[in-house]
Amino acid sequence: DHLTADAAATDETYQYALNSERTDEHGNVSKREVVSPELWVERVNTCFDCPMIRGHLGGEMCAECGCMIRVKTTEPSEKCPLGKW
Repeated sequence: DHLTADAAATDETYQYALNSERTDEHGNVSKREVVSPELWVERVNTCFDCPMIRGHLGGEMCAECGCMIRVKTTEPSEKCPLGKW
């Protein structure tokens, strides 16, 4: 199954990432950066179409890098190990 464009509004993993904070090496707390909802849905759906996906609904993992797909796809600096996004 693929995510629809509005999936980020209700997906627990995306919402957690969107509302979480990071603490830097100096103890400064800031809002965590995440990709836009549209880019997140695009990335997740690309993973769903990949033969390297393992798992099911909410627990999908990449067999290439071992990541939890719904988490890794929220990170702006992350990349697909196969160059798909």
